[in-house]
Amino acid sequence: YRSDWPRLTKFLNKLPFYQSDAMSSITGYAEAALLQPGHAPQIGKGASGLSYIDDFEGTRSAIDLRFPLINWQLSSVPQQFPESQLNNDLASGYNRAKLAWYNIEPVLQERNNSNNPLAGNRDELSKPETRQVFQTEIFPQRTNDFGQGLLTTFDLAFYPKERGPYNFENRAGRINADGALTNPGQAWGGIQRNIDQTDFETGNIEYIEFWLQDPYVLNTTRTGGKLFFNLGNISEDVLKDGKRQYENGLPTPTNNAQVDNTTVWGKVPSNPLQVTNAFSNDPADRQYQDVGLDGLTDDEERTKFQTYLNGLQAIAPAAYAQAVNDPSADNFKPYRDASYDAINAGILRRYKDINNPHGNSPIATGSTQFVNAFTQYPDAEEMNRDNTLNEVEEYFQYEINITPNMQVGSNFITDIRRAQNIRLPNDQTRDENWYLFRIPVSEFTSKVGNIPDFKSIRFIRMFVTGFEDSVVMRFGKLELIRNQWRKFQYQIDTTGNYVNLPANDPAVFNTLAVNVEENDQRSPIRYRIPPGIERQQQLSNNNVQLYLNEQALSVQVDNLPAAETRGVFKNMNLDMRQYGKLRMFIHAEARQFDNMIIDGSLTAVVRFGSDLQGNYYEVRVPLKKTPWFSSDSLAVWPEENNLDFDLQELTRMKLRRNQAGASPSTYYSERLSNGRVYALIGNPNLGEVRSMLLSVENSTKNPVSAEVWFNELRFSNLDEKGGWAATGRVDLKLADLGSITLAGTARSRGFGTLEQRVNERSREDMYTFDVSANIDAGKLLPKKLGIQIPVYAGISRIAMTPEYDPYDLDIKLSDKLDAAPSKDFRDSIKNNAQD
Repeated sequence: YRSDWPRLTKFLNKLPFYQSDAMSSITGYAEAALLQPGHAPQIGKGASGLSYIDDFEGTRSAIDLRFPLINWQLSSVPQQFPESQLNNDLASGYNRAKLAWYNIEPVLQERNNSNNPLAGNRDELSKPETRQVFQTEIFPQRTNDFGQGLLTTFDLAFYPKERGPYNFENRAGRINADGALTNPGQAWGGIQRNIDQTDFETGNIEYIEFWLQDPYVLNTTRTGGKLFFNLGNISEDVLKDGKRQYENGLPTPTNNAQVDNTTVWGKVPSNPLQVTNAFSNDPADRQYQDVGLDGLTDDEERTKFQTYLNGLQAIAPAAYAQAVNDPSADNFKPYRDASYDAINAGILRRYKDINNPHGNSPIATGSTQFVNAFTQYPDAEEMNRDNTLNEVEEYFQYEINITPNMQVGSNFITDIRRAQNIRLPNDQTRDENWYLFRIPVSEFTSKVGNIPDFKSIRFIRMFVTGFEDSVVMRFGKLELIRNQWRKFQYQIDTTGNYVNLPANDPAVFNTLAVNVEENDQRSPIRYRIPPGIERQQQLSNNNVQLYLNEQALSVQVDNLPAAETRGVFKNMNLDMRQYGKLRMFIHAEARQFDNMIIDGSLTAVVRFGSDLQGNYYEVRVPLKKTPWFSSDSLAVWPEENNLDFDLQELTRMKLRRNQAGASPSTYYSERLSNGRVYALIGNPNLGEVRSMLLSVENSTKNPVSAEVWFNELRFSNLDEKGGWAATGRVDLKLADLGSITLAGTARSRGFGTLEQRVNERSREDMYTFDVSANIDAGKLLPKKLGIQIPVYAGISRIAMTPEYDPYDLDIKLSDKLDAAPSKDFRDSIKNNAQD
C-alpha cells in the first residue's frame, strides 16, 4: 500500500522555522503464510502414518568371503601340526594333501548347452558335488532378477590320500605303491586370505556364518572330519624358510635379477621388496617367472629334487612316473583344457589342478577359445599387499565337525534347510540338506599365540583335516557378519551405575538376525512377517518387481540367571517430541525345550535416553511365550507383546515424580493395570535421545534359556500441527524533514519452510517489533543558521516463548506452568523460559 499525504506536510509546516513543499507519503507492506504439513500416503494415512527408527532390515551386514576367488591362496602350515615348527625343511610339507577351491563355470552344469563337453553326461551333472544350485533351495522366499536364479557356490574339494603341492613325502610306509598317502586322517589342506575390515571390535563383527550343503547326502556311513577357521595374524610364509617369494622378482633372459638359492624349496628373489605387482612386459619372460612358489621350472625341479625322485622311484614306481613330469605337484591346468575333453573328465577332475601356481598366468593368444588363466597377477607369499612377509602366528581357532546327519543345536548349526524334490539333469529328483552354521567369533575353540583381542584381525585361514576319504564342501554363503546393535557389556540394573558383567558370566548371550528368506522353515518356530507388515518392493533394471528381505533382530540367552538382564544397544540421535507413539513387535520363545519358560517368565526391557544407566526412560513388557511349532503370524507375534504406548505418558510421569519431590538419582517407576511398567532415572528428555537399549530379563527364580525377537521399531501418530508467520512494515515520509518506520514480525511454533523436516521447524512463538526515526533537526532552526543536525532514534523488542521448557526439553512449558504449586513459582518458570 502507498499513498501521498499532503495534509501531513501542511501540519508539519506549522512547526516553528519549518516550511516545505515536499510531499509526505505513507507506504505499508504486509504478508502472512500458513503451513499445513502432512505426510506421504506411502507411510500410512492420517494418524496411522509411520516413521521408522529401525526396521532391522539393515541391522546385519555381511562381508562376503567367497569373492574374489583369487584372494584365496595356498595356506601356511597351521600351528596345531608338529611340522609347523620346522624351518627350511621339506618335511614341513609332508602332510599337505590335495585341496582345490573354485566356483564351477555355469556352462559346465548346463545339460543343453552345446559348449558344454559334459552335456551328454547327465549323471555327472546330477551329482551333489557338481550339480547346479538354485537360489530357491536355500532362499525360497527370495525373488530373483532375470538370469540370477543360480547360486554361485564356493566349493572346497579335499583329497586326503593325494599329495598336495610341495609335498615331497617319499618315505616307506607313508605312501603306497601308487603314491597315495597311507595316513589320510593326518593329512590336511588349507587356504588363506586377507580381511579388509581388520578391527572386529569397532566394526562389531560377531559371527562367521555359512550355508553348507550336506557333504554326505549319498554317503551317510562316512566318518567325516574337521573344518577349522583361524582369525588373526597368520604366517604368509607358505613354504616356510623365512624368505619372501614373488614370481615377478625371478630372473629372465632379459632381466638378470639376483636370487637366493639357500632355501630348500628352490629359489627366491634376493630383494624382498616387490616393486610392482605385475609380470615382465616381455611375453617371452613369462615362462621363467610364472613358475610357482618354489621359483623353479619343471626342469629345475627335476634337478633340485632328484633325491626325492630317486627315493620315490624305489618304493612307488607308478607315482614316480607321474611325479617326474612335475616334482613339486604345482602345475596349473585350466578346466577347459583339451586333454580333459579327450578323456571325458568330470567336473571335479577338471578343477583339481585349477589352484596350482605354476603356469596359472599364461599369456592369452588369438587362438585361445576359453579363459585359460586363473590370475594375471604374479603369485607371491603375500596376502595384504603390505610388501612384507608376516611370519607371526597369533590367532583364534574355531573347530567344526563335518559328519553325516548333523543336527540343529550343536556344532554351531542354527538351522537346516531341507531342499525337496530337486529336479536333476538326469530327470530324477533328490532331497538334500543345507546347514546354516553361525559361529560367534567370541566363542573360539582355542587361542594360538599372544593375540589379545579382536582389534587387529588381518587374515583368515580355513583348513580341513581328519578325513579318511575325499570330501567336497559346497558353501552357498560364507560371510563375516557384523551387527549395528552391540552387546551391552554392563549389568542392566536400576542403580544408575556402570558395572561390568562378570568375566565368568554364566549366561551365554548372542545377537543374531532372523529373516523371511533364510528362516521361513526354521525349527522349532518358523519365521513369519509381523501382522500388517508388507515386504518392500524394488524395481530392477530389467523391470522386475523384487521383494526385499524382511528381518528381525534376535537376542539369544542361555542359562540366564534369575532376575538378570542381557541386551543390545545402539547409539543414535533422535528427537521424539514430534511423535505420539512408540511401537514395536516382540516375540519370545523357549530354547532347549518348550517348557523352559511360560507366559511372564521373560520381560522385555526397553530403555532410551542420553545414556543407559543414569538418564533414561524405561518400559517393561511382560512377554507371552510362543509355543513351539507355531506358524501363524499372530501366534509368532502375539498382540500382548506389542510395544505400543503414548510417549507423553513418560513426560507426565516425570512431572509427577518431580511434584512428589522424589530424587532424580533414584529409580522411579509406575506399574500399569496390564502389568507393564514405566520408569525413569535422572533427567532424560525425548528431545535428545542418544542411545536405545533392547533387552530381555529373566523374571523367574531359576536360570532360563530363551530367544526374543524385536522387529519394526517405529513412531506413529505424527504431530502434524502447522504454524503461521506474518510480517509487516510501515514507512512514513515526513516531507523533507525525515521518516519514521514501524516494523513487526510474528511466527508461531510449528512453522517452517517447505524444505525443513519436522524436527527442523520452529519450536517457539516469536514476536518482534521495531520503531525507528530519521530526522534532520536542523530544519527546525532558522535557515540563516545553515545548521544540519541529523537525529536517529530507534527501539526494538523481541519476545520468544518456547513450546518446551528449556530445562526439561520434553515437557511443554504450558504443562509445567499448570503444575506449578504457586503463582510466584509459575512466574519464575515463565521468566526463566522466555527470552
